[in-house]
Amino acid sequence: MKSSAHLTSTHLIVKPRGWARLLAPYPRIVVVPLDSVIDEARMIAEDVMVLLGWRVVGTGINCGSAMGWFALSGRHGARGERAWVWLTSSRDVRVFRLNSGRLRLVAVPADWFS
Repeated sequence: MKSSAHLTSTHLIVKPRGWARLLAPYPRIVVVPLDSVIDEARMIAEDVMVLLGWRVVGTGINCGSAMGWFALSGRHGARGERAWVWLTSSRDVRVFRLNSGRLRLVAVPADWFS
């Protein structure tokens, strides 16, 4: 089964599958209320990597890839703020910035959206 992401009228729903589940094992599904999304942009993976700090749960690979939970780096987020990402080198991603709770950024490949 292929990983997927979609927007409903009320939520962003991300469903990692296969390698995504193995390399970024938690959570099984990421659900974000759309009213907490303050910005959406398309970027390449390397540009999003700059926003990330230390790895919380997941996999970070120095060749421009990152999967799972990361802290936001000091200049891009306050202490305790998190990001859930699936980034692979030179891949087009959709980045959602959020304004509520500890989760402040979700970035997933654009081709996960159907």
